[in-house]
Amino acid sequence: MNAPTVMVVEDERIVALGLCQTLNRLGYNAATVVSTGEAALQHILEHRPDLVLMDIHIEGEIDGIETAARIPSNLMVPVIYLTAYSEEATLERASATRPYGYLIKPFSERELNATIKIALDKRASDFAMRESEEKLRMALAAAELGSWEVDPDTGQVLWKEHVGWSSGTAPGIIADSFRDFLSTVAEADRARVRDAFDSLSGGDGFCEIEFRKQASDGAEHWYRVVGKAFLVERDRRRRLIGVARDITAARRAEQERRSSEQSYRDLISTIDGIIWEADHGKNAVIYISDSVERVLGYTPAEWMAEPAFWEAHLHPDDRAAATEAYQLATATGQSYDSTYRMIAASGGIVWIHEVVTTIAKDGKADILRGVMVDITSLKRAEAEKAAVALHLAESEMRLAAILDTAAIGIIILDDNFHIVSFNREAERIFGYRAAEMIGSSLDRLIPPVDVDRHRSLMAAFLKGEAKNRDMGNWRTVSGMAADGHTIPLATVISKVSVAGKSTMTAIMRDMTEAKKAEEELHRLLDERQRAVERAEDANRAKSSFLAVMSHELRTPLNAIIGFSELMSREMMGPIGNDAYRQYIMNIHQSGDLLLGIVNSILDLSRIESGKSDLKIVSLDFPAAWAPVASTLTANAASKGITLQIMATPTAGSFAADRHAISQILLNLVSNAVKFTPAGGSIEVGVEDDGAAPELAIYVRDNGRGIPADKLTEVLKPFTQVSDVHARDTGGVGLGLAICKSLAEAMSGRIVLDSTLGKGTTARVFLPRGRQP
Repeated sequence: MNAPTVMVVEDERIVALGLCQTLNRLGYNAATVVSTGEAALQHILEHRPDLVLMDIHIEGEIDGIETAARIPSNLMVPVIYLTAYSEEATLERASATRPYGYLIKPFSERELNATIKIALDKRASDFAMRESEEKLRMALAAAELGSWEVDPDTGQVLWKEHVGWSSGTAPGIIADSFRDFLSTVAEADRARVRDAFDSLSGGDGFCEIEFRKQASDGAEHWYRVVGKAFLVERDRRRRLIGVARDITAARRAEQERRSSEQSYRDLISTIDGIIWEADHGKNAVIYISDSVERVLGYTPAEWMAEPAFWEAHLHPDDRAAATEAYQLATATGQSYDSTYRMIAASGGIVWIHEVVTTIAKDGKADILRGVMVDITSLKRAEAEKAAVALHLAESEMRLAAILDTAAIGIIILDDNFHIVSFNREAERIFGYRAAEMIGSSLDRLIPPVDVDRHRSLMAAFLKGEAKNRDMGNWRTVSGMAADGHTIPLATVISKVSVAGKSTMTAIMRDMTEAKKAEEELHRLLDERQRAVERAEDANRAKSSFLAVMSHELRTPLNAIIGFSELMSREMMGPIGNDAYRQYIMNIHQSGDLLLGIVNSILDLSRIESGKSDLKIVSLDFPAAWAPVASTLTANAASKGITLQIMATPTAGSFAADRHAISQILLNLVSNAVKFTPAGGSIEVGVEDDGAAPELAIYVRDNGRGIPADKLTEVLKPFTQVSDVHARDTGGVGLGLAICKSLAEAMSGRIVLDSTLGKGTTARVFLPRGRQP
């Protein structure tokens, strides 16, 4: 197994190189160093390291926190933040990215190793939870120890035991001299090994060093060597002795450990912690390591000055159990381990796992030695793991409920296209029970003629080939039911990949009834289209007929009007009979009326056929009213009606054709005059609020009004309020229809508002004209 790959994101080159050396010495592969967030993201996407040590303050456009936030979550790359500052705002931002740990600079090698191990363990746990298929598996690989000795007289390096430098190494001489032994050490580590040997040879101290060396199997192995110099009393000769351990396998296996509580204890015994020693007879702590200040915030002097310091700073809920375990050990001389909480100097809670060994005398503990390890992060991880497991179980229950109650068929497949889930709607669609389909191939639900092609397309989709992306969109395919009949299905397929494993979800609807409905809809649409075409043909025929008839009627009408006018003026001689003179006047008036009707029919026909050419310009109300002012004022006065023009200097202009707007005003005001009794009033003006995209020209009268159920009908051609009133006032009901058609041709509209017996207001809404 390869060593875990650790990527370092640090813009201080010297710091980064030192960190890499430390990591490599600890057995990690730390060959990659980048200094910007952009480079880090690129490398993570391409190489997927096992862990990232991320400095918060780095070069580039984004800092370490933003970089961590942008790492795709599906990669599950753990991030440990490095920072020299721990201000609240920075930690708050960093916490939002859910890091796997923090290291406050400067930090010790063991602290680094412990934090990485915990992070890799949590990453392994996250993988297990994410997959929902594996339990957390960890194994402890403990290396055996072998002893060595250097003879200072001969310089020989002796191997005394049967284990150590590599499996199967027999006791005997490893090298004739230390120099020869040094030549087998990896070149990068030789200087450190030589310095350690020189230091050990010249003093009475203790040394511990890790280095690489070629083993008997030809491979390069990592070793941890511990040695000490001592003087043999009997011959007063100086000896260098120690133990060695092949730690290659241990380095590689560390990330697979901790599957149980005992695994956690084994891990804790290898990582940095608070080391202490107490003399029970003196009731005093005689030694405690400096790390107590880093873990709990108390100095060694504070701790050792007060005999009951430990008991006083236990969490109240854990004090009884922790002190009872300690007292039992002192009374029986038995070693023990314990987990409890302590109150740190900051007031915070720190979880401690403690392993205590005893040196017993007369059945009672005389000296106690212990290691206290901060497992707060582990407890947090356990709590998170439990929460995630609970959430996962709830999610799976909700998913199962949704699948069973969904009104669409849902089939989930593994990457071999075998069915792993088959919901109730899928049972209804295909006629199979879920129990008989789980584990079956999807081919069972596909018509035989389509199986090969479908498998090829699914395989390409699973690989993510661009040409098959449309499988991720709704498409129509054929399925085969249990009774062998073919089913039209609307189907969409999605793919999810986690940790190298893919699943696909096929969502489908039975389109049998929809297809029948679609065919019926197409049939009805075809019938409707034919009906519309017939109606348009009829309308064109009507317009053509009206236009032809109008033109044909204008010729004799012009003659009738012209001859009646000549006769009324007696240009060819006196008539001589008053009755005939009255008849001639009646003929002339009737001809004028009929010609007006024919002209209206011709105008309406021309507008409906689209042959009316309009020239849209910006007009204000005075310009639109001027051409019809004199005619309409005279018509109103002849009937005894007051015509008021509401001057609105602030009103804007509107977009309209000059002739069309004049015709609309002429028809609307003429209608108002026609249906307003003598003594009534008519008001003409403009409504403009200055903000709307259109304004309204209005004509308001206080005449007889229009019934509410007729307001829409009167805008249609040849429609009047009542036949009786039509006989009283004349006309065939084309005026409002022409106004409506002209307004719509100018992108406008006409709206009628009327109260029977009180009057009518007609508003013509037109687009606002361009500002000068």
